[in-house]
Amino acid sequence: MKPRISILTEAGDGIGYGHLTRMTALAEQLTSHDANVSLIVDKKGTGKPPQHYPFQVMDWRQTMNLIPKSDTIVVDSYLAEYSDYTLLQNFCQNLVAIDDYDRIEYPASSVINPNPSFENSEATAKTAYLGGREWVLLRTDVRVASQKEQHRHTIERVAVTLGGSDVNGALPCLLESIQDKWAIIDVVAGNNEYAISLRKTFSSGNIHIHGLLNASELVDVFTKSDVVIAACGQTLHELAFLGVPAIGICVGDDQIPNQNFYITAGLLASKIDCRKSCWINEVDEAIAVVSSHATRQESSAKGRALIDGGGTERLSHLLINLMKNSVH
Repeated sequence: MKPRISILTEAGDGIGYGHLTRMTALAEQLTSHDANVSLIVDKKGTGKPPQHYPFQVMDWRQTMNLIPKSDTIVVDSYLAEYSDYTLLQNFCQNLVAIDDYDRIEYPASSVINPNPSFENSEATAKTAYLGGREWVLLRTDVRVASQKEQHRHTIERVAVTLGGSDVNGALPCLLESIQDKWAIIDVVAGNNEYAISLRKTFSSGNIHIHGLLNASELVDVFTKSDVVIAACGQTLHELAFLGVPAIGICVGDDQIPNQNFYITAGLLASKIDCRKSCWINEVDEAIAVVSSHATRQESSAKGRALIDGGGTERLSHLLINLMKNSVH
C-alpha cells in the first residue's frame, strides 16, 4: 500500500515562501518514492507561489476534517499552536513537526529542525528530535544544478533577495545604497506587484528587477552572480550548496540561529539585522570583505562542503519508514 502523507504549511503575504519552498522539495521527493502526497497550503493574499508542484489552498487549522486520510502528517508552520498539533494527532498515525527555533513544545512523534544551526538540547523521551546540516531540505532544481567552483577576480554581478515577502520594507533602502556599485544587479522582489513598484523608483540600466521566479530561474540568477545579498532563511542553505558567496541580512528572529551558524562557519562576514539603525553601514562593511577574491573562493568551498544536498532524501526515507514501523 502506498504511504499516505499530508503536508501542511503556509505561504504568502507577511509569511513569504520559505516554508512552502522546502515542503515542495519534500513533496517532490516523496512522490518520486511512490508515496500518495497531499500538499495543503494556508495561502495569505493574492500572490502566486513560485512553484509548480500541485497544492490545495485551505486554512487547514480551521478545517482539519477536510484533510485527506493520512498515515503521516507533516506540519511546517509558524502559525499552528500546541492545540492544533494535539488535534492533528487524531487524523494520523504519525505527526511530524518541522521546527526552526524551538518555537513551541510539539506534541508530535518526531520533530525535525532542517537547519545546520540545530542543537539537540531539547530532545525528550517522548519526542524524537533530529536536525542539522544533514537534514537541510533543498528543491530539486537546486540539487541538480552545477555548483559554482570558479569565481571572477572582481565582483561584476550581484543578486539581491530578501524573501518572498519583504516584511520590513528593507529592499528600497538597500537598493538606494548599492545601486551604483556593480555593472549588473539582479533584484528578486518575490512577487510581481512589488517588482512593479520597485521599478518605478529604480530604473537604472544596471538594475534588473524580477518579480515571481520559479526555482530554475532563481538558481540561474544565483549561479550567475558573484555575490548574493540575501535574507538568512532557506536561501542561505541553497547558496551554500551552490557555492555562491553571500551577505546575509537577518529579517526576523527565526533567522538569528541560521545567521549565527553561518558566521561561525566562515560563510558570512558579520551579523546584519535590517531592523537596526546601522544596518546599511554594516552591509557596506560586508561588501568590502567579500570583494576579496580569496575570501569568495574560500566561502564557496566551505559552503559546498557544508551542505551535501541529501536532506530531502533522508527525510523522505524517515517518513516512509515511520509508516512501515506503525504497520508492524
